[in-house]
Amino acid sequence: MKASANGWNLKSAPYADCDNVGKVSGGERVWYHCWDFNSYDNMWVYVRVAGTNKHGWISTDNIRDEIPYRDDNGDGVVAFEQC
Repeated sequence: MKASANGWNLKSAPYADCDNVGKVSGGERVWYHCWDFNSYDNMWVYVRVAGTNKHGWISTDNIRDEIPYRDDNGDGVVAFEQC
C-alpha cells in the first residue's frame, strides 16, 4: 500500500490528535498489520513503513491500496485482521 502524494504522520494511537511517532513520505510503501475503528467510527490501520522500523497508526483516508495485496514476510499468508 502507498501513502498519498503529500505524505502523512504516523500516530501513537488511532486518533488524529494523538502524538506523531513518525512520517510516511508521499508514495512510500507501507505494510498493513491490523485495523480498527476509533470511537468516532473512523477506520485506522497500524502499519510499518517498508524497509524501516517506523510504525504507527494511519487513517484509511490517507492511504491508497494496491492490488494485489502483498505478503510482507514471505510466509504465503496475506492476513489483515482487526487489532
